[in-house]
Amino acid sequence: FVPSTCHHCSRLAACRKGRALIQEMLSSKVAPGKVAQLPGDSMNLGAGFEDGKDAGCLVHIASEDLDCTNYRILSSSEKLPATPFFVPRTIPMQLISLRAIFTELQRQTNAVMHDDVRAERLPLEAFQRAFERLFYLLRDPIGFDATVYDDNGDGMVTWGEFFRVYRKRDITIKLSWCERIYLTLDSPDASILSQIMSAVVLLFIVFSSGCFILATLPAWQTHYDDGRQPTPARELVRAEEVCLIVFILEYLIRLSTCWGVRPEILNHHKLLQLVVSYEPIQLQHPLRRLLCFLIAPSNLIDLAAILPGALSAVIGKIDGGGFVVLRLIRLTRIFRALKSPALVEPVIVIGRTIQKSTKALYVLFFNLLLGIVIFGSLMYLAESGTWDAKQRCYVRQTSKFFNETAREWQMNSEVSPFESIPASFWWALVTASTVGYGDHVPTTELGYLVAVVTMVFSLVILALPVGVIGGTFSTVWSDFDKEKQGRAASRDAQMRFITQAMEKLDPATMSRLMLIEVWHEHADLPPNRARPEPSCFMGEAALQLELPEDRSVTKQVTLPLEKNLEMAPRNVTGSVTLGYQWTPKAKTLDDSTPVFASPRRATSGAMVLPEEIFRLEGSLKVTIISAERLINLDLSKRYGASSPYCMVLAYPTSFNEGTLRPCVWRTPTRYSTLNPRFNCSHTFAFGWNGIFRGDLEKMYKDSPTHVPSKKSPSQPHGAQKEWKRMTEVADLMKELANEVKAVKNEVRSLARRVDSIE
Repeated sequence: FVPSTCHHCSRLAACRKGRALIQEMLSSKVAPGKVAQLPGDSMNLGAGFEDGKDAGCLVHIASEDLDCTNYRILSSSEKLPATPFFVPRTIPMQLISLRAIFTELQRQTNAVMHDDVRAERLPLEAFQRAFERLFYLLRDPIGFDATVYDDNGDGMVTWGEFFRVYRKRDITIKLSWCERIYLTLDSPDASILSQIMSAVVLLFIVFSSGCFILATLPAWQTHYDDGRQPTPARELVRAEEVCLIVFILEYLIRLSTCWGVRPEILNHHKLLQLVVSYEPIQLQHPLRRLLCFLIAPSNLIDLAAILPGALSAVIGKIDGGGFVVLRLIRLTRIFRALKSPALVEPVIVIGRTIQKSTKALYVLFFNLLLGIVIFGSLMYLAESGTWDAKQRCYVRQTSKFFNETAREWQMNSEVSPFESIPASFWWALVTASTVGYGDHVPTTELGYLVAVVTMVFSLVILALPVGVIGGTFSTVWSDFDKEKQGRAASRDAQMRFITQAMEKLDPATMSRLMLIEVWHEHADLPPNRARPEPSCFMGEAALQLELPEDRSVTKQVTLPLEKNLEMAPRNVTGSVTLGYQWTPKAKTLDDSTPVFASPRRATSGAMVLPEEIFRLEGSLKVTIISAERLINLDLSKRYGASSPYCMVLAYPTSFNEGTLRPCVWRTPTRYSTLNPRFNCSHTFAFGWNGIFRGDLEKMYKDSPTHVPSKKSPSQPHGAQKEWKRMTEVADLMKELANEVKAVKNEVRSLARRVDSIE
């Protein structure tokens, strides 16, 4: 029997009482910092929080988790942009694409890849050639001068120069109206509207094919009393006309815009090959683009599918075998569904399998042809019969019957189906393929023997290549999966390299990055970790802070939470609301040092004069206000809810011993609610003032032309004097490099003259 009381019933009663306390807490009737205790449940505050305080705490990041945390923050800012609803006018080139160009140029120059940015070098000629060709393809009128980025004049560039070009130049693909319209109808990945149009056209194709099939059924036909040929029902005819109008409009729009589409820039692989190639760039003429569109197989099928209906609408109903074949071609439009990313992978695997199984297919075709010829000839000799002069054909004996009149057994005869060796090939083909229609069968003992040998031959000999093809299919599928994983791993490695390089190449962006993560505090897992368990991840939001150096900023924003598949493969919902107040530090007399960008050292060891030292000082007060519509990860109770808290990750300070260390602040936990109200703040002290001054001094001391200063840098205006001295040294080194370069050129010219005299 069902017991009168149970543990779950008592828990249910406790939860019903507890829900009233939760609602009271959410309506601010409970004092801030106090957590309402549910009956029957013991709730502990997270470690590091004291009862009655509501300011959160800082989380220490271990050294082994530092790289992972930096990648976590930087990758949130370098995510691929969301798919727009319409095809945009401009498509910015992703940094990963420039990294692919850099890697391909390295392969061409036989350079070795390293994890350090400064160890990757390319000749200035390759740098100039790649970007010159790239801006030519993008129709950029400004052009490109590589010497502007070669600060030390050594004729070599690194990934840092590529990154500087990415930041300074507007590297975007500008699309014309023709290209935007064509991509909307032809490329499902271009925009959300493209996906909708592709689905609509595919739906019309399936509907049209279904109507064509149903029109052959008697129930969907109109029959006439005078015995005329039945015609499709009126409803199907109207449906066909609507589908025909849609297909004609879609084809004409693509036909009228294809001349303005530049395939060399819309295809990522083609663009990469053109940028790194040595061949002269030959852009297609609009007439050639139109011709390529007309002779494309898929477009020929589309034209053949709409041609019968269009001609019938213009010159009336047309009948004939040729137009019947054209009507049947419309069924091949269903192959347009193979453009879908979900179906393109099996097609690629089948194509590669056929390509790699050509030898096995040759063997299969040879064995099949040999068996048809041999066994077809043998069956003709065994079953052709004898010539009948009256019927003027070959007849064979089929069975015996007893003649009552003659009182003897006699043989039945019929016209032999094996009247020639080519006629016997049909039986050999059907038997060898193990189909066996039964329309032609042997009737003699010798014919039975030939049939048995034919069947054994087909099972043993023809099955061997089929097994090889099947094994190749399994291998190709496995290799394709490994290739996908390799591409994903390569892309992840490139993205990790890019994000790590940004730490040193773009300090301005690093200082303005902020990542807000929402986590669920599980009762059985240790809290206050720099990276909690992935199962507790509830979403993240990245924010680019506005931190000017000359004025204060106060903002409040609401950010939608986004999923992170590397953190946890789940969909997330909700948003987080926060505000921040930026107060820059007032400049003093000692702050008159020039503001420059991050310094660099060339691989050859020569000191490179930086363009700009980044500087940012002030205080940033961040207030996490609330979150709404969070996902529920608490499955410990029937009516439970998540216990969310936020982790704010930012970079308020510069490099420390060559390492960029983020500051992580953790808010208090709000228990059993999916719409928490945090209302807690933390102030970050920003100190990016002269962040690379230590690096500059170290580079200056390591330089071979360094002369120790008699004055301490800590004296008044000592930094200005050191900077002035270092600038003078850098100018001297530049002049010396130019003179050495001129001497090298003179020596080379002199060597050429000596060689010519000899």
